[in-house]
Parts: sequence; structure tokens; C-alpha cells
Amino acid sequence: MPRSRTTPVVIALLACAACSSPSEPADPALTGTAALRAASIYASLGSSSDAVLDLSEGGNSPSATCPRGGSIRASSIVTSGATTRASLTFASCAVADNAGQLWTFTSLPRLVVSITSTSTDSTTTLVGNTTGAMRIESSGVRGTCSIASRQQVDFKLTPPLTVRVRQTGQVCGQSIDTTFTEIL
Repeated sequence: MPRSRTTPVVIALLACAACSSPSEPADPALTGTAALRAASIYASLGSSSDAVLDLSEGGNSPSATCPRGGSIRASSIVTSGATTRASLTFASCAVADNAGQLWTFTSLPRLVVSITSTSTDSTTTLVGNTTGAMRIESSGVRGTCSIASRQQVDFKLTPPLTVRVRQTGQVCGQSIDTTFTEIL
């Protein structure tokens, strides 16, 4: 798999992410049931084929449309050896939960991603860490959450070709642990 093509796609899988101005009012931290639901929805952004975001190549600023509107843009992509660092900006990125309720995510102002890759003849593994804060909104719910997650993407390069994405960590003070596997 060519390195130049996988970097933007991997960034999207890791965030498996519009800037806010300093004059915007501070939102309360999400707690309780709202935090638990928001964490689950955020984790779903890399745990199903409907939710995997494919950042198209757009020069230094690849972007993707979210499943229900809004966007994610990657910027400041810097690769040094096996490590790639980037910023992800979520702009009203909308995702529906299992009940069809719409949730939007906006980064405050961006999420920071660091990705390290290792390859063998049969696999490529990317391990990323994502940190930052998000504004999360849904009907009657508006608040902020911190994000500290780890993503591991395993590409099996021999038949059957597969991709496995595992995301763990903390979102809104809640633990997340999701795995998505797809045969290509």
C-alpha cells in the first residue's frame, strides 16, 4: 500500500476531526448519561463501515464529509521517519446514534494526532494517539469533552486482505474500547 495514500486514510480512521474563537461561551463538561452516549457515538466513528471516514487527498489539507453532514479536515501533516503528526479539525461533524438521534462534534480548536507505523511483508500496523477537546451537541444536550484515545490500525496485506481498527481510551471521562474488522 503506497505510503502517500495511506496517511490521509489512516488519519481519518484515527479520528476514526471548525475552529472556535476565544470569545465563544464556555460549555459545561458533559457528565452522566450524556457523556456516556457521546463517548459511544465518538467511538463509532471508526467502528463500522458506515462510519469510517475516507479523507481524500487534497494537498496538505485532506478533508472528509461526516456521515450526517459537517466535515473533518487534516492539516499540519508532518512525517518524520515512521511517525506522522497532524491536526484534525471537526466542524459540526454529525453522526446518528442507534436510535437515530443526531450528535455533532466540533473540535476546540483541533485534535492532535501522532501516528507511528511499522511494516512487514504481510502487515502494516499504525498506532496513533489523539488528544484534545470537543464541543458535543444533540437535542437538549450541549457540552464539552476531553479526548485521549489510542487507535491501532492493522492492515493484513496477504489474502484475505483485511483492515482491523481498535480504539481505546477516554472520551468525556468515559472509557471506550471498540474494534472494527473488514475484509477488503
